[in-house]
Amino acid sequence: MERIRKIFIDCGAWTGDSIRAFKEYDDSYEIYAFECELRLKDDLKKLSVELEFNFINKAAWIADEKIKLYPGQGDLTQ
Repeated sequence: MERIRKIFIDCGAWTGDSIRAFKEYDDSYEIYAFECELRLKDDLKKLSVELEFNFINKAAWIADEKIKLYPGQGDLTQ
């Protein structure tokens, strides 16, 4: 019998609050969390170890291209 993978993708993980809530609801999913905000990177890295999820410090988007996420504020994703 083929095993079905259960995956939760958080596109904009911010502080990880939705991940915490989801893991309390069901801890059997693989979790992939995307967040491009540099000031949240270190905290989310620590949380990803604590809660065992995959953290990707990038934005999720519909195309493979560069976009300005914060117009007028420079590129905060570098």
